[in-house]
Amino acid sequence: QRILLHKISTTTHFIMINVILVDDHDIVRKGLELIFKQTDEFNLIGTTDSLEGTLQLLNENHDTDILVLDLEMPNTNGLTILRNARAEFPNIRVLIMSMHPEEIYAVNCLKTGAMGYVCKSQPTETILEAIRRVSEGAIYISDKLNERMALQRRANPNAAQRRLYKRLSIREI
Repeated sequence: QRILLHKISTTTHFIMINVILVDDHDIVRKGLELIFKQTDEFNLIGTTDSLEGTLQLLNENHDTDILVLDLEMPNTNGLTILRNARAEFPNIRVLIMSMHPEEIYAVNCLKTGAMGYVCKSQPTETILEAIRRVSEGAIYISDKLNERMALQRRANPNAAQRRLYKRLSIREI
């Protein structure tokens, strides 16, 4: 279990977005930390790679605006962390940031309580925009998926069994 706390910085000009990052890859955690340090918009409160670390960081940092969460980690499924975090902190906004295809996983993540889904393969600015939008309370999915879902609803609004995404159980995810 790794928990890394970061110094909280503030400014009088605007409110920073306070972020907790949960990912099992050190390179992802350090990469986002470097990106956040290049802006005055994001404050990385802490990083972890576990359920216990996530809950501890949330307990210690009540001013967290958003939890950015990977889906697949060696010891805990990201959806398990999502469910536990939302149960203990019902107002926390969660963005799933994953390598897995949005078409397959995004809808199930939203149903489980996430407010957004972004693929790690997206450009940095797209990921930052997803963090901004979810921290403001908006739902975030890509324009492409949003358009495909809208077209599907228009083409056949009564065919709930026909989806663009594969219906996966929590166990399958």
